[in-house]
Amino acid sequence: MFIVGGGPAGLAAAIALSQKGLAVTVADGASMPVDKVCGEGILPEGVSSLAGLGVEIPAQDSVPLRGMRFWAASQCAQAEFPGSRGLGVRRLVLHRAMIAAARAAGVTLRWRSPVDLAANGTLSYRGRMCRPALIVGADGAFSRIRRQAGLQSGEIRRRRFAFRRHYQISPWSDFVEVYWGKRCQFYVTPLSASEVGVVLLSHNSRTRIDQALAGFPLLAARLRPARSATRERGGITGDWRHSRVTHQNIALVGDAAGLVDAVSGDGLRLAFCQAGALADALTSRNLAQYQVRHRGLMRRPRRMVRLLLAMQNSPFLQRQVIGLLARQPLLFHHLLSLHTGADSDAHREPGHAEFGERLLAGRHDRVGPLHRVPSCRNPNLESLPYDSLSSR
Repeated sequence: MFIVGGGPAGLAAAIALSQKGLAVTVADGASMPVDKVCGEGILPEGVSSLAGLGVEIPAQDSVPLRGMRFWAASQCAQAEFPGSRGLGVRRLVLHRAMIAAARAAGVTLRWRSPVDLAANGTLSYRGRMCRPALIVGADGAFSRIRRQAGLQSGEIRRRRFAFRRHYQISPWSDFVEVYWGKRCQFYVTPLSASEVGVVLLSHNSRTRIDQALAGFPLLAARLRPARSATRERGGITGDWRHSRVTHQNIALVGDAAGLVDAVSGDGLRLAFCQAGALADALTSRNLAQYQVRHRGLMRRPRRMVRLLLAMQNSPFLQRQVIGLLARQPLLFHHLLSLHTGADSDAHREPGHAEFGERLLAGRHDRVGPLHRVPSCRNPNLESLPYDSLSSR
């Protein structure tokens, strides 16, 4: 088995296949580890998948994530992840841990080894030629393997730009926080006891973090005493769909198999779940099974992104939606349960489509019984909530 691309998606697939008793080689044209713009938060299901792959993240270099918090001006709503917690971890820390787990699993790793795929299914790298039983393209959103395999068909429904910077400051929360503004969002992920990651998502490729922060006074005030720990890096996100992710003995995983907008926070979880689905399909000797599973895995986060971005151009709607979620915390809890795939009573409540229709129609009627959560709806910066990290 040969995997092209040694990022988290490729390494997850390599470990999952190795656990099935298969001999696996991973090749990548870069030197490892590789940094990349991402939110660096992993949803609970992704954390479980990492544990199943034998990946160990140092506790001192990560933060358990309790849930999600949304801000629109002074309106705030929050919900905890049902059951287990997510994880905030620097991309480089995650990558090093996954490389170590892959080596421990017996995966052969070839760095600084660009790979090309010929029309007859032959791979070439480092002057060598091989024809593996399975080729996995895990080489990113602009995948050469996808193009060379003839799997390029699909569409880009939305293209946005992401910019990330790390700040040296003690996290003020163990929630992932999303700050909503007109045509852009910030999200903040605690990464260690002394660092947070800040990502700007925007339709404008020229917008930068410092410029955009002027429209987010609460977040700007939080970051004012902090020092930048890394330079600002940019990348592309959005909704990129490909009609097929398998062809003959070729399969795609991770961003090579399609993108879900980063506002979902779901990229890493999806990659890990795709790796498991691919390994299961090969165990069943039915690669077509992976195509079906992949489509199902992508459906849930795309629904959530569609709902979230329906309010991106309207600060008024953002305040209305987040105000409703603050008043109806059980609804926010159910939506988060649906998004994370957790077992809950969420099926008894309105689904994504019905919820979106009700919000856009302005029908903010009662959804169900309320439960109490700590309030975070205070417009005064001095009294913003601080959530202890003692649970680490």
